[in-house]
Amino acid sequence: MEHSPDETLALLALGEPVGSTALSQHLTTCSICRSHLDELVHTVNVARSVTTGDSLTSPPADLWNRIAAEVAAATPTPNHPASASTTTQSTGFNRLVRSPWGLAAAAAVGLLAGGIGTAALSAGNAAPDVIASARLDPVGDTGVSGTAALTRTADGQLLSVDVPRLVARDGYFEVWMATRDTSTMVAVGSLGSDQHGEFTVPPGVDISEYPIVDVSFERLDGNPAHSVVSVVRGTLTS
Repeated sequence: MEHSPDETLALLALGEPVGSTALSQHLTTCSICRSHLDELVHTVNVARSVTTGDSLTSPPADLWNRIAAEVAAATPTPNHPASASTTTQSTGFNRLVRSPWGLAAAAAVGLLAGGIGTAALSAGNAAPDVIASARLDPVGDTGVSGTAALTRTADGQLLSVDVPRLVARDGYFEVWMATRDTSTMVAVGSLGSDQHGEFTVPPGVDISEYPIVDVSFERLDGNPAHSVVSVVRGTLTS
């Protein structure tokens, strides 16, 4: 019997019912096919053992370059057919990528590992708990608008503000939380150059008392008070 097809070994590793008596007998006598199957089974077992409690790490920076190099080395071209020595020395991965079916089988194993890993990553990075949000409307004739969202984190409340199209000339934009009549305002931070900012809400500042989000234009004059030049403003609602 010839060596087992690469796609068959991959499907066996995934637990698919593709076995036969002849295949089973071959795997007991062929160390090469048995070794390749063991490699794939190990990959599948590792992928299936991942839980949401596991900490995922980033792959090495050159991983995909190494994979691409192996695929290129193992894939014959019309002008450069694969040599016998290359075929003999191929690893289990190289054997899988020598044919379209083999590549698909390798992808199936990769998708299993990737799917489980993604589920664990998603569970570990659940969507933030949004407490309230606001549309920031233009003040006066500024012609710009934005959004604000208040989320609950392990370290407290976080205010995220986005005001696209703002252009700062000779100054910067400060974000404030204010009472409904804007008689009392608390500065929480300045927008970045991309007109986005995330700010930890100071302890004691509650949206029931400070529901207004105001963005003002400030000059670099050393004065920490509100300039009275607001560009957008909105009310946080849950």
